[in-house]
Amino acid sequence: MKHQARWATPFLPVALVSFLLLASSPASGSSLVLAFTPTSGSSLLLTPPPTSGVPPPQSAAAVRASENAARLIQESRLQEALETLDRAIDADDEYWEAHYQRGRVLGLMLRWQESRDALLRATELNPGHGHSHRLASIAAVNIEDWDTAWDQAIRAQLAGEDMTQSLLGLYEQSPPPADFALRIKAAAVFVADIDTSTILADLDLPTNFDPTAATGTGQRQGRASDLGDSALSQSSLDLIRLQRAMRRALAESSSLAVVLDPGRAKFILAIQLTDISTSQPNSARGYFRLIDIERREVVYRQPIDIPNLGSTPVIAGKLRRYVTDLAAWLAKREGGSD
Repeated sequence: MKHQARWATPFLPVALVSFLLLASSPASGSSLVLAFTPTSGSSLLLTPPPTSGVPPPQSAAAVRASENAARLIQESRLQEALETLDRAIDADDEYWEAHYQRGRVLGLMLRWQESRDALLRATELNPGHGHSHRLASIAAVNIEDWDTAWDQAIRAQLAGEDMTQSLLGLYEQSPPPADFALRIKAAAVFVADIDTSTILADLDLPTNFDPTAATGTGQRQGRASDLGDSALSQSSLDLIRLQRAMRRALAESSSLAVVLDPGRAKFILAIQLTDISTSQPNSARGYFRLIDIERREVVYRQPIDIPNLGSTPVIAGKLRRYVTDLAAWLAKREGGSD
């Protein structure tokens, strides 16, 4: 494929340069995994970045397969790595890291369209993972999919990657999106663990049960025999689904950006559930709060009512509406109208 992207800094309108400078604070420890140069084509560095601070996988088989694939990538056994990652995805299609690693492998094989698609799936499952967004943007550049390249470059920048030169290079190839000025200034939000303390306080749990296992960052310590068939165990899976859906809903907003590092956030979004129904379908009630980190105060509070925790479309539809209301309120607040 003919590569036409050029990354020399062009002359830009002052406003665009200003927005890029305002947003160009790179995260510490970030590294370039997929590099594009106009003379030598595209390549991947084989060492992946750390992937901590993200939702836990649901399948041990997918984890093992992905770990094996990472070793195969290091050994440049790309076809074997790809086949191993396909098995990981067969075991758990929602294990985001398998899609991420698959996108890396396909990029190494110069199969850019497939690489873009795999990386977009990774960003869908785990929005705010800067390297996934960066690689998706570069893969899109290689097939001249400029809309996706812009979208993912902006998301990578907001997630903590220094995309200044990439954004400037994209400007040479195509005009920025109409909402660029809004998106590059999006408010960074970290979604905290779901708080179930009000509910758990009234339950008789095994002494070694860790309630943070239901929030996306903890390690399950409860005995499978105690929890495997219980309503609480099912609720734990539902809460993981709820937290992931909230992150995805925030990622769809033009004025909000999901970050995985609370140190990069302007706001923390904290969900507290006050009731989970164990009848079918499971439902949940509670509220979420938006906490302004600098001001150290709750600036927004919204009741939530999810009628079916087992239905991803129901959860997504509800949360989109909540996030739309939040974004409208935040725009008014930032405009000084509240």
